[in-house]
Amino acid sequence: MTTFYLARHGETEWNRIKRLQGRLDSPLTEQGIQQ
Repeated sequence: MTTFYLARHGETEWNRIKRLQGRLDSPLTEQGIQQ
C-alpha cells in the first residue's frame, strides 16, 4: 500500500515575483498568512 501526503502553503514573496523555490524558505505575504 502506498501513502501520499499532500501539503499546500500560502503565497510567499518568491511566488509573487515568479521565482522558483527550492530548499530555502521565503517569507509569507499578507495574503499567504490569510490563506
